[in-house]
Amino acid sequence: AGAFTLTVTGSNFLAGSVVRWNGNNRTTTFVSATTLTAAITAADVQSAGTAAVTVFNPAPGGGTSGSLSFTITASGGGGGGG
Repeated sequence: AGAFTLTVTGSNFLAGSVVRWNGNNRTTTFVSATTLTAAITAADVQSAGTAAVTVFNPAPGGGTSGSLSFTITASGGGGGGG
């Protein structure tokens, strides 16, 4: 799998909000109070498993959101025919 842009929807996002992938900050773009986008790298999804996605809002009144799981599936080789 390659790099992609992850869109996060929620509420009360701020211009300083940061999307975290397994606790690590990712380059985040503030779209609106309900939408953020984050740059997810190829390295982030190179292994099958689950990533925890959270959003961190700066002080005052900030903190880390609840976590949502992002499932990463292994990419198989070539497709089969019928």
